[in-house]
Formats: sequence, C-alpha cells, structure tokens
Amino acid sequence: MQELSVRGWLITGLLFDLVFGGFRLAASKTIRKSSERLYMLDARAHRAVLQLYAQATPPAQDLLHQRLG
Repeated sequence: MQELSVRGWLITGLLFDLVFGGFRLAASKTIRKSSERLYMLDARAHRAVLQLYAQATPPAQDLLHQRLG
C-alpha cells in the first residue's frame, strides 16, 4: 500500500513537471519573440533618426545632436 502511494506521488510529480515545464517553455519563447520585436523597432527608429539627421540642415543637425546626445 505504501509502495503504491510513493508511485502515485512520483507520477504526480512527473506530470506536474511536464505541464509546468511546457508553460516555462512557452513563456520563454514569448519573451524571446517580444525581445526580437523590440530590437527590430529600435533598429528602425535608429535608421529613421539617421535619415533625418542626414537630410537636416547644419543648424537642425546641431539641435538633433543636442537633443539625442
């Protein structure tokens, strides 16, 4: 009887680990995708600022440089 209880606990623990391991995996994939999207948005914004800077007149370039560091 005690052996059955231990086996039951082992099976329950394995199922618990499988279920929550899957949740952890899904969460890590979601975080990675969000991180990649943010990186892409940051790269686009950076390119847009560089294009504005290249097209700006020298006084506007000075102002952009002051504002953006």
